[in-house]
Amino acid sequence: MVRSRVLRDWLPEFRPVSSRGPGSCGSTWASTATADIDRYKLYRRNNTAYEQVTKERMRSPKATVCQIHLALVACGYEGPPPEFGELWASLFAPVAAVVRPGRAA
Repeated sequence: MVRSRVLRDWLPEFRPVSSRGPGSCGSTWASTATADIDRYKLYRRNNTAYEQVTKERMRSPKATVCQIHLALVACGYEGPPPEFGELWASLFAPVAAVVRPGRAA
């Protein structure tokens, strides 16, 4: 959800379609895959543009975000392009590097 929050900061119109992934919330791969297939079928049937972000695409996160931005622009988005500054870098840093140390008791 942190990444969704960050994307909403960059692109206020961003609305995540689903935060569920295979095996989440007790689901099985098959049930999740079937739900995904059905959901994407509905998008196509209703001519709703969507971008699928896969593990393969996330091997190059900046390129993926740029592709999503281009898709949004193609659908009429007029906001600024994403910025890849310190906040972006923190998404890929080790947790210990971005979490504040605990308070002394």
